[in-house]
Amino acid sequence: MKSKHGRAGDEAPRRKSYAEERIEDAVMQLSAVIERIDEGIALCDSNGQFVIFNSKMEEITGYKMEEANTHKDFLKAIYPDHEERRKALERLGEVVKKGKVYEAESTITSKEGVVKTLLVSTSLIPHMGQDMFLSVYRDITKHKKFNQLKDDFIDMVSHELRTPLSIVNEGINIILDEIPGKINPQQARILTSAKANIERLKRILNNLLDISKIEADKVVMKKEVMDIKKLMKDVLFSFEPKMKEKGLEAKMDLPEVEIKACADKDMMAQIMTNLIDNAIKFTEHGFVRVSVRETKEGIECSVSDTGIGITAENLPRIFGKFQQFARVTGPSEKGTGLGLLISKKLVDMHGGSIHVESRLGKGTKIIFTLPGDA
Repeated sequence: MKSKHGRAGDEAPRRKSYAEERIEDAVMQLSAVIERIDEGIALCDSNGQFVIFNSKMEEITGYKMEEANTHKDFLKAIYPDHEERRKALERLGEVVKKGKVYEAESTITSKEGVVKTLLVSTSLIPHMGQDMFLSVYRDITKHKKFNQLKDDFIDMVSHELRTPLSIVNEGINIILDEIPGKINPQQARILTSAKANIERLKRILNNLLDISKIEADKVVMKKEVMDIKKLMKDVLFSFEPKMKEKGLEAKMDLPEVEIKACADKDMMAQIMTNLIDNAIKFTEHGFVRVSVRETKEGIECSVSDTGIGITAENLPRIFGKFQQFARVTGPSEKGTGLGLLISKKLVDMHGGSIHVESRLGKGTKIIFTLPGDA
């Protein structure tokens, strides 16, 4: 007997429920979004089989998903360099071990033989009853090349300017010392002003070189056990002439006992120099204070002043590159806006943290903390 829907024994196709249709629509929309994202998106299992491999991923690698899944060793194809391949596998191991997102730079070779630098972010997610690796690949090849050109340019210009600046500075010193002959007070004032601006230009060049080296990971840290309290006193003492010239008082809130830290002494001196110099620069009346104490978090160091302060809206941007705002009001000396950024990066290299407390017109306090085993 035939059913009223067709041949005998045939069953009518089951109509999809409203919920199933909504799920299918959502999946289609999500697939369309993934295809349009301007970053490579890949989802694969522990055997390296992909279930998602968007068009941007195909553009980056030069492979389609079918090719990647049928390749006898896809990982080796895009990571022909043994060390890069080892790092890629190590990153996947870290994701499995820690169960969280792992982000790192990676260098691959496309099917066409083009070497590309990527920023890869990988996480572990459940899919169809198993854990799978979801990776986002951002091509930063052009960005890296541009940064390298920029760093090379800064390095070249800075080094080329240092020699003539040193020669001019030495010439001014000879004239100010009146070795060639007497000079009148007006000439002395002009030359002293020129010397001060040469010193300022040298500081700017040094800052540009420092930030360029730090961002290029060319700075080598040499840790040693040191007395952080003594270092802070020595750096503050070196600013005594400048503080007397402005009529500022130097204050110290330091414990009687030594406070030992395992850190790079030169970096610590540079951090303190930047912070104290900044405090003096933006303080016309009152004092500059340095302090240090041991806490549960580690060793807390700070530099505070009674200067003009920073507005609340600008505080979140205080460690940005080339930032000069709020505290630069009036005739205060201006610099590159790199001192605080350099200090933050040096503190970060030690595994520490740094933050600012400030109120406009009430002064500023910059606190950085080094871990106990910095």
